[in-house]
Amino acid sequence: MGTCDFVAGWAGGALGLVTGHPFDTVKVNQQNLGIGMTKCAKDLFINHGIRGYFRGMAFPLVAASAINSVYFGIYRVSLEHMMELRQEPNLFYFKESQVEETNSTVRRHSYTETFVAGCIGGFGQLFLTCPVEVVKIKLQTNQPLPTTLSMKGVAAYRGPMDVILHTIKSQGLRGLYQGMGITFFS
Repeated sequence: MGTCDFVAGWAGGALGLVTGHPFDTVKVNQQNLGIGMTKCAKDLFINHGIRGYFRGMAFPLVAASAINSVYFGIYRVSLEHMMELRQEPNLFYFKESQVEETNSTVRRHSYTETFVAGCIGGFGQLFLTCPVEVVKIKLQTNQPLPTTLSMKGVAAYRGPMDVILHTIKSQGLRGLYQGMGITFFS
């Protein structure tokens, strides 16, 4: 996997998450509480401030970067293998002057190859995406639970590792892959 693919995947994953997470948090809480979008966004701000929109983002921020890096890496390797199967020269990393010196015609991959490589990359990242989504949603909907010692609430989970350990303890490793079937199609 090239450094460019890794950096592009990392940057794209991080930027996409930072800009989209507040909307995702409102959506997940709206679905969880069964209230309208505006009321949900307003209540989230009133009860938690601006930080409420970014609740549960740290773990997916690190993970999304890794997930996108895995995707782009698998995508690139898949395209290279398809070109090898067609017995085409691998000109991905050649500079323009090197391509001219070889007197070869640069042949790009087809739309079908792009589609297949994208599917392979998406399938590969699925095994990282599903557990991250499970942890993210549990952290986003992490509602304080009343304690017997006081009326103040205590969050059900203390962080991502607590979610992972609790899920594995209560549901086994399969608990981290809840919803994997539908995630495959999204």
